[in-house]
Amino acid sequence: MRIHVTGNCGSGKTTLAKQLQELTGLPLFQMDSLVWQPNWQPTPADIRDKTEKEWAGEAQWIIEGVSRHARKNADLIVFLDFPWPLCLYRALKRTWELRHSNRAELTSCSERNAFWPLLKTLWLYQKTTRKRILSELQDKSHVRFRMPSQLARWQNTVLSSGKPVVLGCEGQAGNSSQRRKS
Repeated sequence: MRIHVTGNCGSGKTTLAKQLQELTGLPLFQMDSLVWQPNWQPTPADIRDKTEKEWAGEAQWIIEGVSRHARKNADLIVFLDFPWPLCLYRALKRTWELRHSNRAELTSCSERNAFWPLLKTLWLYQKTTRKRILSELQDKSHVRFRMPSQLARWQNTVLSSGKPVVLGCEGQAGNSSQRRKS
């Protein structure tokens, strides 16, 4: 199975991806560790693209972050489409709480220096990336959550049952999440 967990900064992608990894045992690839080099310098596009393709070409995985190759190859996309103000609040809160340390997946990037790259990423995501993700979901099996409470209900079903992730989204539709298959 190939699962792609995507959404804006501060939406909870990393937390959810780690929970799904524990449930499924699938290898986890985190886009932040690829996208950012030391001191929040972006990885050159050709290196990022090559590595993304390699990860997405594997037989099984969870890829957490924003990746067009993961969206293209995923069996299931989990889209955390939370309101921009909520993501902004969560991302800034995380940056403040970790201001004297680093995130586990970004050991060479001090949170103290994350403020401007974070704001830029949050803004660009809302203006361009979100629209692209929404258009690419149309023909893919996916669940889309607009509020954390919707995600929590899905997590309770999937994570507590120990069933495969796709089975966990059966029967949920409408406002809580949406699932479409091509």
